Amino acid sequence: MLALLAGCATVATREGPLPPPSLRDMAGRMVRGLAGAGAVGAAAVVIRDEEVAFDFHGVEDRSSGQKIDRATRFRAGSLTKLLTAMEAARLAEEGQLNLDRPIDLYLPETANLRAEGAGVPTLREILTHRAGLPWNRLGGALGPWEDRRSLRDSLKDLPASLASQPAPYPAGLGYAYSNTGYSLAGLVLEKVTGRRYEALIQDHWLTPLAMHDSGFGTARLSHGYERGQAWPDEALRDIPAGGLVSTPEDLGRFARAILRGGRDHQGRVVLPWETLRSCLLPQGQPGPLDLDFVIGLGWQLRGIEPEGPMWLARHSGVVGRFRAELALAMDRGTGVVLLANTAESESAMLPLAQAALNGLEPVPGRRTLPPQEAKELAVPALPKPKVALPPPSSLAGRYALPGATFTLRPSGEALSFTLAGQSLRLTPDPLQRLRPEALLLGFLPVPPGRLAGTLVIPSVEQDGTWLMLRRPGGFWTFARKVDLKPVPSSWQEAGGPWLPRDAAGFAVERLSLRMEDGHLLGTVHYRTGAQEERHLTPLGDHRALLTGFGRGLGEEWQLDTEEDEAVLRYSGITFTRKGAVATATPAPIATEPPSGSEADAGPFEPGEGLEQGVFGSDQTDAEEAFPARTEP
Repeated sequence: MLALLAGCATVATREGPLPPPSLRDMAGRMVRGLAGAGAVGAAAVVIRDEEVAFDFHGVEDRSSGQKIDRATRFRAGSLTKLLTAMEAARLAEEGQLNLDRPIDLYLPETANLRAEGAGVPTLREILTHRAGLPWNRLGGALGPWEDRRSLRDSLKDLPASLASQPAPYPAGLGYAYSNTGYSLAGLVLEKVTGRRYEALIQDHWLTPLAMHDSGFGTARLSHGYERGQAWPDEALRDIPAGGLVSTPEDLGRFARAILRGGRDHQGRVVLPWETLRSCLLPQGQPGPLDLDFVIGLGWQLRGIEPEGPMWLARHSGVVGRFRAELALAMDRGTGVVLLANTAESESAMLPLAQAALNGLEPVPGRRTLPPQEAKELAVPALPKPKVALPPPSSLAGRYALPGATFTLRPSGEALSFTLAGQSLRLTPDPLQRLRPEALLLGFLPVPPGRLAGTLVIPSVEQDGTWLMLRRPGGFWTFARKVDLKPVPSSWQEAGGPWLPRDAAGFAVERLSLRMEDGHLLGTVHYRTGAQEERHLTPLGDHRALLTGFGRGLGEEWQLDTEEDEAVLRYSGITFTRKGAVATATPAPIATEPPSGSEADAGPFEPGEGLEQGVFGSDQTDAEEAFPARTEP
């Protein structure tokens, strides 16, 4: 343990006096938590009004031994979305754009970007992840660093690429995290201003806030690590969704500017308070599949369960091996920024942020909210089932959800299932809800560990049976029961591995298809080592829909023939059997918890032990470009 914590050092901010011991102690606990989670290098920033404490652990590069400090550059990932959304709000306030007009007003190529029978989404729907857009457009989204310019330039082709097939869901249906939506928002900003996104953010945010070490390049970027191994950095296409690179010092300045109501350290207005306030309050009309998720413009307004009322504003970041969390209690004047260059640190991010915000003393006289707005932001009481709990036999069957599928089987008064090699059981509670418990050796109930607080509520809707899964932090996910239907021979014969045909498939190692218990299942194998299992509902001989609602679902896989060669298309990538080598057994499924994706991240996270948990991921939003590796 002593070796693990070596390299931690608490220092005061350059702006202002030495912070009090309480803040220094909190920063120390935060960074020790990241170190204990396996971070090679990490930083914690704890803020209370104008008092700021920093603490650091480890190195940015093991080969050089360079220690983490306030100027270490980390990938901030989806913290970028906060800048994109607030810049859109600023331009809307100035009358340069309208958040409630369909985006084809600004990007004509998106005129066909709609679900069947629905309209083109608005910018507000995009910024609140209710636009029904794909999670990612994987084709051309990542590449080697030497291709960075061509990748970034290809962003202009994204609207037409997305509009080449129907959107997964109609706008307004519910919260479904989308990186592609934020990339489109960035293109709208470019269109209305005539300026490149990076320059716009630099001039209106980074420079005024003295974030001099932040930007969108990778000069002096720390190395990313996973399982002790350094990984090369990769270039991104979707800069407005996740391209920001920043430092503990700079993100601390950004956080303080938000807590000050949109002003820099000299009191100059960066974003008028009323405009910022609108970003930090619930936006848009909740859809029928929103459940209780609450989002502003860019800012997530739930995700931490506070001890008492709290006006929470937060976001996390996951890109490559980097992890980030920025969480503010606006009504308390407190906040925390956590950064790490190691994938394994992800499990600690949200619990540490929650501990900090609950443990910091509020600043007297902070802004408060009217009772109705405060009520909207509060984590609500657990809902009651819409219907009486059906008998286990009627809920038995296969379910599809983001990142995984599972089969429920009757087991007396309970339901049992297996995921990633672990046995689980759902048992009724007195309020007609289902709660999970882990089973040792497949039959012996044991303490739930991180399963605690997870809840499953059956919900019979017009279009079938759904399970509403609530995870710690107030996140919800839908799992849809899928009916057993005939699978056309064309899809049955397409079983086995498929490899990307060209460089557009850089992000994905392969796809694989298989039949199981009469169902068609597909697995996406990412270059990071992560895998996501999907259930496919055939729509005919050549089209199949990824079943369910949420991150990565609702999209199509398409079989086709080109020059007498069978091809499989998915998310802008064309796959072929050429050179594919079949595996004897399917690999275990590893799903990443959301970055985000908050309400639709996929509730299952395979782990090595019960404390790692397999049911309910409460860390971050797996909202980033591509999943990090998670081993079963």
